Amino acid sequence: LTELMFSLFRERGTVCLHIDELQHAVRANSRSAFEAVQDLLKTMADMDDWPLHLILSGMPKIERMREDEQIHRRSILVPFHRLEGQEDAEWVHSCLKAVAVEGCGLALGDELEGDEFLGRLCHSVNGAWGTMIEMIQATSFRCLERQRATLTNSYFAREYERDTGCQPTENVFLSPVWKELKPKYALKMDEE
Repeated sequence: LTELMFSLFRERGTVCLHIDELQHAVRANSRSAFEAVQDLLKTMADMDDWPLHLILSGMPKIERMREDEQIHRRSILVPFHRLEGQEDAEWVHSCLKAVAVEGCGLALGDELEGDEFLGRLCHSVNGAWGTMIEMIQATSFRCLERQRATLTNSYFAREYERDTGCQPTENVFLSPVWKELKPKYALKMDEE
């Protein structure tokens, strides 16, 4: 099937392939299975007749792929750190505006403009970039479904409650001691 896959890349003009959740390949049951994945990636990145570029993403374990010298010298590592409210406030706010304001045409409630809300948002998703974007999208869509023009903290509180089943006292968006709460998301950000 490898040759068929390569011919389909050429036929369809695919020049970039994103493989997400690559950490699952790192958990291969045997060294030979892991090396087979490494060999396939090297072959894909080194096709003589087609310029295929790979984006490999996943949890920190994927760094093991770079133990192979050929993969190491052909790759650029772009680490993503956990989002922190204050340190990443500008980026988080720009993401909030891009999704809710530019993408959905919503206005932002005043309480969403402050550093405290941005901190709550980052904390609610355990600092995970993709999950934060999904949270903003889901909350914006819920606001649109209710035919409202302004996105407020209450929408985030409801979305968090819906996703986690938490009590109001455990809701990161409502609790005065939100920094002490453990996010209810089933995310494990560090290596297993």
